[in-house]
Amino acid sequence: MQVDEITAWATLMTNLRRKTHSRNPMMTAQSAKELAEKYGQKEVAKRIGVSDSTIQMWAKIASLPEQFKQYVSERKIYPWAAYRIACSFPKHDEQLEMAREVLGWGEPEILAVIKVKRANPGLSIKECKNLVIKEGIRVLQGAVSRTDSTQPGTP
Repeated sequence: MQVDEITAWATLMTNLRRKTHSRNPMMTAQSAKELAEKYGQKEVAKRIGVSDSTIQMWAKIASLPEQFKQYVSERKIYPWAAYRIACSFPKHDEQLEMAREVLGWGEPEILAVIKVKRANPGLSIKECKNLVIKEGIRVLQGAVSRTDSTQPGTP
């Protein structure tokens, strides 16, 4: 997707400076990437009035595999989580595998899978996901048992 320069600037001004949720996050990403390539990340950030890291994040999202971009467009994975996945998994096949495993998950859970994977590089992404799920279940069971023991009439 190529974006003309005026549309790219308008997209970034609307979606980044005003901090609104982009109706088309991939257009925001492509705009950031194309303008950063032409003017440099720092200059784009300065003109828009955002941090360099904001432009970097959106430009990185534009470099994801096509299927992954589709997940972001469909809001099955939010942009911040997509960026974290892109930074944590440099290979496109790993990025896609991670995306498929965590479709529809929230950012905290996705970050938990990334953390488990970093701590256990020998495990598959699916195994890391399952560990996060098991830990979540364990925490929930502990919370339920604590709640049950505080109910009146329980020994």
